[in-house]
Parts: sequence; structure tokens; C-alpha cells
Amino acid sequence: MAKDKTGSIKSGENVSDSFRVIVIGPQITELLHGDSGLGERAEVILKCADLDEWFSLPADKFSADLIIVQCATVFPDTVDLIKDRTEAAGASRAIVIYHYTQERTAVMMESHASKITAMRSPISAADLKSVCEADIAMAEIRNLSLNELPDDEVAQSVIDPLESEIPDRQFSDELLARISKISTSIECECPHHLASLLLALNAFELYCRECASRDEKDAMLHSFLHRNTANARQTMENALSTLAEAEGFELT
Repeated sequence: MAKDKTGSIKSGENVSDSFRVIVIGPQITELLHGDSGLGERAEVILKCADLDEWFSLPADKFSADLIIVQCATVFPDTVDLIKDRTEAAGASRAIVIYHYTQERTAVMMESHASKITAMRSPISAADLKSVCEADIAMAEIRNLSLNELPDDEVAQSVIDPLESEIPDRQFSDELLARISKISTSIECECPHHLASLLLALNAFELYCRECASRDEKDAMLHSFLHRNTANARQTMENALSTLAEAEGFELT
């Protein structure tokens, strides 16, 4: 994936290209490069055994597109440090894979859904691959420049986002928060991950809609971002509905 001078994602590139990752934890590299993982698309530029090793390094020494953290426990101060160091590295998002946490920490991570994707261990290579691809795709949408949009997209973006065809939300954040904690019969945690991804998409969609625009170009770009994020959100909502029907849990 193309990078700017800081090493972060440039817009206009395909999500199938490689991206740079900082990994913290003993199993992340194996999961990324396993048979069901991302293979060479994930370029590991820094590997740390644990959070203490990562926190001991200068926060801005390495630039990356994505941070992946595996830790046994996570607390509020851990979340703050991860968020700050993710921003210092120029990464768009951090994936935090944990075993145990407190309720208030889980709520805190949900409140940072625009920056952090939380996943409860254990996870599979396929789980991690799906979340990485979704987070990188969101980063590309976030970093799009109006000058890189096709002419027809630019023209469509002039439309007021409140008047354009924005699909209605199917699920509230409260419901998604409950789904992220339910138990299902399947061994993977797809319902939890889908709910977390939808919370992140909801947060970014709201940001695009409410972002103050200083000039016409800003308004056009945020209209484009709002509409495309809403369409991505609708796709993931449909996926969650299909999963709920197959698994037999209610979305009410």
C-alpha cells in the first residue's frame, strides 16, 4: 500500500496492497502470516514481546498503518497509552486483543471505537484477517482526498448528506454493545467482532456527518465520506442479520 512521507496509508490505493504493522504480543505475527492470515500483505516493521517493551521505545520512532496489541489484561491507563502511541506512530487504528478486563475498561474501549477495535481472546487467523482488512479499509475511506475522486463522485458529493440516500441504521449502539458480549454456539467470536466493527463505523459516520466544514471542498469531501461509510455500515448490518438468523439470537 502506498505511504506518504510519514509512512502512513495514502488514499486511492487498493486494500489488497501491503500495509505496515506494529505488533505487540507473542502470537500476532504467526496469526498474520498463517494459512488463513494476510501473508506478505502485512509488513511487520516492529515486533515487541509485550506492552512493556513497546512502551519503553520512543512513541514516534516507528510509523505504521495499523497497531495490533495482544495482552492478557487491559486497564484504562493501558487504553490511554495505546491510543496515544497509535496516534504518535501515524497509525489510523489499533486492534487490542485481550483475555480479561474490567467493565469500565470495556466501556472505555467502546467509547474509542473510532480509534480502537477491541477483540476478546482467543481469536483465529481468519478473525484477525477480517478485522485488519476492515480497519485498513476504514482508514482508506478516512484518508481520501477530494482531488483523487472521479469527477462523477465529486459531483455527487455536492449533495447535502441529509438529502442524499443514506441508509437508515438498523441497530442502536446499545444493542451492538450487548451483542459484543453475548455467548453463541459457534467457536469463533464473529458476532462480537461484527458488533465492534459496526460501533466503529457508526462513530466514524457520525463524525463525517457532524464535522464542521470550513469551505465547499470540505463539505463535499465529508458528504462523500458520510455516504460511503453509511453504505459500508449497511453491508455489515446485513451480515450481522444473516449471522443472527443462522445462530438464532435476536437483534432486538
